[in-house]
Amino acid sequence: MASANLQDARNWRNWIQEDPGTAGHLIVKPPLKPVKPLPWSHMMAKRGDIFSQSPWIGDNLARQIGPQWLCQHVDHLTKMANSTQATISDYKLMLEDMIYVKSVELPFVKGMKDLDFSTYENLQKVTVSAPFPTSSLPAWLKIAKVTFDPRETKPSNYFGTSNASHLIVVIYQYFGMKELDMKEVAKMKKIETLEIIFGGWGDRVPLNDNGSEDHDGEGLSWHQLQPLLKTLRSCSNVQHLILGLRSYCCFHMGSLVELVRKYLPQISTLTINDTDETGYSLHSKDGPEMSTLISNQGPPNPSKPVGIFAFENLQKITFDMKVSISSKGFHARMLAKNAIDKSPSIENMKVFLEHMPKNKIKEVCFENGHGDGLLNENFVMKLRQIFPCMEKLVIKPKIDSWDRKGDRCVILPKYLDLWSMENLVAILETIGSVKQLQISMTSELSAEAKMTREKKMKIFKVGLEIVKDQFPMDAELILIDRKSKCALKKEKLREAVIEENFRN
Repeated sequence: MASANLQDARNWRNWIQEDPGTAGHLIVKPPLKPVKPLPWSHMMAKRGDIFSQSPWIGDNLARQIGPQWLCQHVDHLTKMANSTQATISDYKLMLEDMIYVKSVELPFVKGMKDLDFSTYENLQKVTVSAPFPTSSLPAWLKIAKVTFDPRETKPSNYFGTSNASHLIVVIYQYFGMKELDMKEVAKMKKIETLEIIFGGWGDRVPLNDNGSEDHDGEGLSWHQLQPLLKTLRSCSNVQHLILGLRSYCCFHMGSLVELVRKYLPQISTLTINDTDETGYSLHSKDGPEMSTLISNQGPPNPSKPVGIFAFENLQKITFDMKVSISSKGFHARMLAKNAIDKSPSIENMKVFLEHMPKNKIKEVCFENGHGDGLLNENFVMKLRQIFPCMEKLVIKPKIDSWDRKGDRCVILPKYLDLWSMENLVAILETIGSVKQLQISMTSELSAEAKMTREKKMKIFKVGLEIVKDQFPMDAELILIDRKSKCALKKEKLREAVIEENFRN
């Protein structure tokens, strides 16, 4: 699989001729272009306000706009991710040169409806991403990608509902999900990815007809997905599950996953994110408890796992989320209450590790850079214990997902602050021990005030040898000690060095 930017079409010809094997499946990422904000977005918060980074707009404003505001927001994010500067002429030029390409994924552009992909001899699969209009479906059900075989599909049918491959479900308590007509959903036999987005506090306890709280779970917004999931059960291609927590904790995440697992046990890849379009979660200072990933239905039981690790076929997991990795006195309270405590903390991981179920996950990806997230050193140093079958590790934390200047004022730290100088050697040894490693990150290092410059340099020198011996040549890593003005620096395709008087 290859991925590249569509900036200079002339480069494609040489690249494919030099290494045709890499072009079996190609994901095209053309330059993005700015997208106009939603008409009501100015009401969310003033430009530059830290809360403008969250899709949460409050109950009063939600009532003014109507419950469809979240659906509009999701459409907007999809458009932001796929609104490209490329043209149909660029695509034609690229495809003419790509004689070895069998599968291609690319954003929708104007004129694509008139492009006959069957003229490209070896092309067997085309995936197009866009916020596709779905008048036959309710607003909370969205198609983000379509996939078709150009050898078997007429151009007029490229973008039909039957070719949907990425389905987004927006959970919100006012949508009446149980009323969905399943006839259109039943046509979606090509669904590969199911994405579930939580609308704010969509997991709140609902009210019965008599006005009292319904605690049996039947009225919870996520519970209304049962008819949909039951229909999707016949779609054997569903392999990918995305849980979009947005900027909110979801204390019922384990229960939701259990519901999905009941109907779609074949899920092999899982992504969890809690971010909005900036890639930075601000509304929740702490994410859900680490133990919520295992269970929220009482004390975790490794022999009978529930939650995200219960998928028997799970091979890949991607974390793009903030999470509290433990809580003080958690074990005692859990036994006393027979329930998962929801108070956030980042103290230690003892309880989580004690109840971590066995898994067969081979690929682990981290795309969130919060220091109190899963890239926290307490989690990273235990990776081998948590994922004993891990063969591939990807660490590419992001802060601004879209990298657009001027669209939104993003208040973010210049550098991540993830690891300590004291544990640096253990961290690098753990990361470097993985068979396949992809890493691209810059982070400051914390250190005890009494630690001398000499001791820091000794640690850096040991770490340097680990990076030289165990990290791949395409690794990108900068670890900075601000006080000593030194950094361990590994640039792509260059040998790692210790740089004194580091400036960036």
